Amino acid sequence: REALARAQYGARRFQEAADNFRCIVEDDPAEDYALFGLGLSLSRLGDFRGAVEPLALAAAMCPENKDYARALNHARATLRARE
Repeated sequence: REALARAQYGARRFQEAADNFRCIVEDDPAEDYALFGLGLSLSRLGDFRGAVEPLALAAAMCPENKDYARALNHARATLRARE
């Protein structure tokens, strides 16, 4: 399922990618990459509020991952700019 979600994300099919990443997270809430993919997909759909939680969880699980932190910071900054 992860390979499918990644392919959908790469093909800019963000809603389908989000749905598949969400299924992975529902099956395994500790799957940090699926949380990251879900957050990125939601961000691409313009749902920055929805993206923050999965991105924050992924970043907390792997604080050394700069991509996770960067995506979280971007989502939070976008929300602040829109307020």
